[in-house]
Amino acid sequence: MEITNKEIERIEKEGNPNEIWGVKSCKSYKSYLMKRIEQHRKKNNLEVVFILTHLLQAYEHFHKEKDSNYKLELEIINGWKGEGNLEVYRGFDNDFIIKEPIKDKETGDISYTTKQISKDDVNRMVRIIKNLDLNKKYTCYEIGERLGYKEWKDLWRERKVYFKIYYYPVKILEKLRMIKYSGRGDITRIK
Repeated sequence: MEITNKEIERIEKEGNPNEIWGVKSCKSYKSYLMKRIEQHRKKNNLEVVFILTHLLQAYEHFHKEKDSNYKLELEIINGWKGEGNLEVYRGFDNDFIIKEPIKDKETGDISYTTKQISKDDVNRMVRIIKNLDLNKKYTCYEIGERLGYKEWKDLWRERKVYFKIYYYPVKILEKLRMIKYSGRGDITRIK
């Protein structure tokens, strides 16, 4: 069977043909796949969604061990260390240092950066947590409202503020076993 020029579909794109569409706007392979899945879901291309979802699941399966080695580490400056019954109502007198891993995109090397987290930011979260019911799940939206944000998106949009007043204080309280924090953003007070 001979193929004629009329039977060949030609796809042309503007710009560099060696660049993959949409890659520059994503930070990782996982975020790229998630973006493509959402685009095809909106177009109701369910077969493509099915294939991309399985690729994403395979990626997560093969990369979970590597990612788990780069979790947030925590050290308290001149303060309480170890385990025991820390009184949630008292608050903290010292700032915290967080040691955070950063992976170089080109080499894959891991370096660490440290951030000082103010005791005031952590104590603000402690005041919110102490008013939560024990063993009841609260969403990140509810905690954001208690921080004074009527819309969770407003807090999330301000990334520097989000990490300073929400994420790092929550991770500190999780490390001190005052709360359980799920990957979906649910917070449960356990002390």
